[in-house]
Amino acid sequence: MKVAVRFGGAGGQGIVLAGLILAEAAALAGRRVACTQAYGPESRGGASRSDVIISDGPILFPVARRLDVLVALTQQACEASWQAVKPEGVAVLDTGVVPPGDGVAHLLLPLVDTARRITRSALGANMVALGVVASLVELVPPEALEEAVARRAPPASRPLNLALLETGRALGRSLREEASPLPGGRA
Repeated sequence: MKVAVRFGGAGGQGIVLAGLILAEAAALAGRRVACTQAYGPESRGGASRSDVIISDGPILFPVARRLDVLVALTQQACEASWQAVKPEGVAVLDTGVVPPGDGVAHLLLPLVDTARRITRSALGANMVALGVVASLVELVPPEALEEAVARRAPPASRPLNLALLETGRALGRSLREEASPLPGGRA
C-alpha cells in the first residue's frame, strides 16, 4: 500500500509541522515515508504545503504527484492541488474553501472554527486536520501519532496540541461511520 497526503494552506498555519508529524508517526510505526515541503518567502500568509508519502514498499520518487488525500485550509491551496487528487481520493477542506470543480470526493469540515473554539485562535487547525486525516484513513496507529506530536510540540503546548489532535480524530471517526471506503483500503 502507498498513500500520498498533501497538507496545504498559508504560512503560519502549521502546514509543514502537520506533515512532519504524520511522517514521523509513520516512521515510528515502521512504515517507509518521504516528506517534502514547499513554502513562499513570507513568514506569514504565503502559500505553504507539505507532502507525505507513506508506503509498505520502496518510495521511488519523494514528491507526491497524484494525491490520495488533500487537506486544504485555504482556497489557494485547494485550487493549486485540486487536479492532483486521484479519482478515488478525497479532499478534506475547511468550510471556508469552495471546491473548484467536480469529480473529487470532498468533505467540508470546520477545521479552523474547531481550533478557534478550543484555542480562541485559528492556530491549531493543522492538528485538527491531522487528527481528521489520521482517523479517516488510518495510516498510522494513534500511539505513534501521539508520540510524534509529543516529540515535535513544545512542552508547554503539548497538552493543547494533543487535545486538538483528539478532537480531529473524533470528528474523523464520526465521518468514517458514514463514509464509503477511503484511500489505502481503509473505511
